[in-house]
Amino acid sequence: MKTQQSIVAMAHHFGHTVDTMLKVYAHLFTETEQALIQEFDNVIENEMISSQ
Repeated sequence: MKTQQSIVAMAHHFGHTVDTMLKVYAHLFTETEQALIQEFDNVIENEMISSQ
């Protein structure tokens, strides 16, 4: 999943707009971007699988 798509998915998951997501969490992305994105992707993927 591309970074932009991951941010959109995370925003949707947490009920935020992408703008809010970036304003609140952008400081984390520079330090741990790939690990954070992977973790959120895993959470979202697991929820999608469990809801099927």
